[in-house]
Parts: sequence; C-alpha cells; structure tokens
Amino acid sequence: MSESSVAKDTSESQAERRYWENQQERRAPSDPIIAAFAEPKLDFVLKHVELGDSSRILDVGCGNGFFTYYLERLGRTVGVDFARSMLTQNPCPRLVQGTAFGLPFRDRAFDLVFCSNLLHHVSDPVAVVGEMKRVSAKYVVIHESNRNNPAILALGILKREERRSLRFSPSFLLAIARQAGLQVVAWQSMGFVTPNRMPRPIAMLAGKFNFPSFMGAYSVLVAEPTARG
Repeated sequence: MSESSVAKDTSESQAERRYWENQQERRAPSDPIIAAFAEPKLDFVLKHVELGDSSRILDVGCGNGFFTYYLERLGRTVGVDFARSMLTQNPCPRLVQGTAFGLPFRDRAFDLVFCSNLLHHVSDPVAVVGEMKRVSAKYVVIHESNRNNPAILALGILKREERRSLRFSPSFLLAIARQAGLQVVAWQSMGFVTPNRMPRPIAMLAGKFNFPSFMGAYSVLVAEPTARG
C-alpha cells in the first residue's frame, strides 16, 4: 500500500470504523427483502456488461454480503471490507479485510469491480473509484444512494453516519466517475426498497416498483476503465 493510500485510510474517522464494527442487526443476504433490493440492480448491470462463468468479480466494501451473495452467481467473487465484524456476517467464501483506498490486489485483477453504498462513507470518493479502476480489466459498477428519494434524504438528515449521502445526486455520482477517469456506459436511478430498517410489509410492496425514476432510492452506474493514467 502506498504512503498516500495509508494517509487516506487513516484520515477516516474512528467513529466511522466503530459504527461499522458494531453493525449486527442487519438482514441476511438471502432474505427476500434483500433479493428485492439487489436483484433488479444487477439485472440492469447485466444488460450492459458481458460476463462469462469464469469472470472475476470484486465487491468493494462488501459488508455482510447484500450484493456479494448475488454477485457470486455471476462469477468468482471476492469481497473486501475494512470491518472484520461485517466480514464475519458475510456468507461468501472468498473474503479479504482491507481498505478501499489501497485495494490489496494487482492491477486489472478483476473483470468487474463493484461497490454499493460505499462512496458516501469515505472522505475521498474519487480516490476510491480510482482504486476500483486500477484493479478492473473491464468494468466498474457503482451503486449509490440517491438524495432525490425522500427516504434517503431523511436518513441523511437524521443520521450522522449517513450525512455525506446528501451530496449524492445522480449528477454528483456521474461527476465522480468521470473525475476518476471512467467512461460511463449506462446509469439509472431505480428502486424504492431500503434494505435494513424498512418494515417488511412495506419493503415487499416497494419491491414491486423497480422502474427507473428520478426519485429512485439508488443510482446504478456502469462504466469502463478505458482512460488510464
């Protein structure tokens, strides 16, 4: 890991680290609500990428596996996260503890590099996307909160750990991707399921509405790392 990467990592607040190490009450990745949350986003991604059975996939900031669990069906998936407690909850077999500011993998090691709801938790999202670009041979996919959604907006206002999500409009996400040197292939705001706190009956109803929308709870961006430094 480079000195600059170490500096980025150590700049992250200890409060943020403690927050993630203490996250225990999260739905299991196999829960139908998580399927309703994750699968439509990956269906969109699959319309814009070409993956084979031997494809190599990296889930950056994988947490307890909300997406790792489903990415594993698309190819050989590795999950990386800085919080050991989150990794212990992730059911997938290939997990690494590490920082998104200095991913412990060689250049172009993966066909698709993915992150979900990670960028609004880091101090320098462009640097993180730059690392994702470095280890990607073909695609970078970003799934992020959309502040135009009322539930996401309220969460950002009320919860300190989610405060940076208030910046994350679709245009802000597109700007991050371009600053990191990615060529955007497709993007879309969609979905109304929020995976953890939404009551089950409401979440299952919301899962029926995955159409594109300006107020979709999340934005999904598919890009190629064609512009390399």
